[in-house]
Amino acid sequence: MTDVPSSSLWRVLADIPNWSVWDEDIEFTQIAGLPQLGSKFVLKPKGAPSVKLTIEEFVPPHRFIDVTQFPFAQMRTVHEFIDTAAGTEIQVTVQVRGILGFLWQRMIAQKQVDGLPEQILRFIQLAREFAA
Repeated sequence: MTDVPSSSLWRVLADIPNWSVWDEDIEFTQIAGLPQLGSKFVLKPKGAPSVKLTIEEFVPPHRFIDVTQFPFAQMRTVHEFIDTAAGTEIQVTVQVRGILGFLWQRMIAQKQVDGLPEQILRFIQLAREFAA
């Protein structure tokens, strides 16, 4: 939960080329044009090969889903900003599906999930700066 409005959080999340500012596990991200439903972009994790992602859902300022295709599996990352009377609730869900999902869960997704608490704090701080 944060006092930062969903519109400010969204601005940071939709700024895909600057994800590495708040996510220390990302070396860089690249997208051609503005993000929208169906847009494709590249993410280069630190110490790993680049991966291609597709925006599966893009509902400003509340829901953003990207999908990464791995051999015999896919990973979906769902970001949701829910406006409540107490502030904005942030929910991040990482889902891995497919025949080799267990492998990608262990190699990639679990590391991402483990880093979420610190990542979200940096994300909120950056969004707070935009809101000021």
